[in-house]
Amino acid sequence: RVEMDYGPADRAPESAMLLIAKRSTPADVLVLAADTVQGYVCCTREDVFSVNGVEASYTKNLYWDWELNGQPQDLAPDRYHLTNGDRVTWVFRQTDLPEHRR
Repeated sequence: RVEMDYGPADRAPESAMLLIAKRSTPADVLVLAADTVQGYVCCTREDVFSVNGVEASYTKNLYWDWELNGQPQDLAPDRYHLTNGDRVTWVFRQTDLPEHRR
């Protein structure tokens, strides 16, 4: 399951159940579930810049972040391989750039 929580963007949350290939990452499933633009926001080319038109904002410190099974993650979303039953939530929220995700 992948969920998108638009937070301060004032949009209703969305979710999708997906069948995914082995070694799929949270970044991979987001691309399957939503119109996603990726690129260097801080750390890697797989950083998420926008989801369904909701874009990161450097001036407002609003960024897309991810959680696994309800827990925030320190690992870059292209470095974790999902397993059966994982729930990925992409959250648009005010936060500092996740520079530690390398």
